[in-house]
Amino acid sequence: MPYSKFTLSKAVEDFQLTIVEGDRFLPEISPVNPTSLLKDTLK
Repeated sequence: MPYSKFTLSKAVEDFQLTIVEGDRFLPEISPVNPTSLLKDTLK
């Protein structure tokens, strides 16, 4: 399909997609403290 004829509704229909709105794309992750080796390397 050429870009000029692309619509979201057509893509959803053609590829049987499900649109999920309001959720995070990536999950929440906890921060990780850097090791002393990493800290020294970055200095």
